[in-house]
Amino acid sequence: MANRAAAMRYARALFEVAEQENQLETVGREVSEFTALMTEYSVVEKILLNPAIPVAKKIGVVQAIAARETISKITTRLLNLLAERNRFGILLEINKEYTERLLVRQGVLRTRITTVSPLSDERINEIVVTLSRTLGKEVTVDNVVNSSMLGGVVTQIGSMVWDGSVSQHLTRLRKRFLGEI
Repeated sequence: MANRAAAMRYARALFEVAEQENQLETVGREVSEFTALMTEYSVVEKILLNPAIPVAKKIGVVQAIAARETISKITTRLLNLLAERNRFGILLEINKEYTERLLVRQGVLRTRITTVSPLSDERINEIVVTLSRTLGKEVTVDNVVNSSMLGGVVTQIGSMVWDGSVSQHLTRLRKRFLGEI
């Protein structure tokens, strides 16, 4: 929980600085790319996450990557700060929080649809079109697969959740039979 709170603080500060410098999308892309790079190259990840590695070496790795990938000063400052404070473990959460803030700023609603098996691209596109038309906003859909579900669909848009899962239907049916509703 403390890591999530810290990640939210870092993301909020990063967003404010990027907004002042008119580089919201650039910084968002760079943080996402650096996060992916860390995940893809386990050597980089091990160096940056290991508290036994000296801070100077971590900053050297960040500087080398920043120079090679031409990362903005704002993103480089964030990465250096994470290296100095041994906080690279929260980079993924920072990336998620920053992306959420950016989508909200752009007026895009993120929708999470949980199903027992993956939805096809065609079905996801149909859902995006329908939701965009209904809500009057641009919508992105994340399909989360939960194999422990019996069936049905759980849809979340912001803080609103529509539970159309089979287990929820069975729970309501049971309550009706028992006269609890």
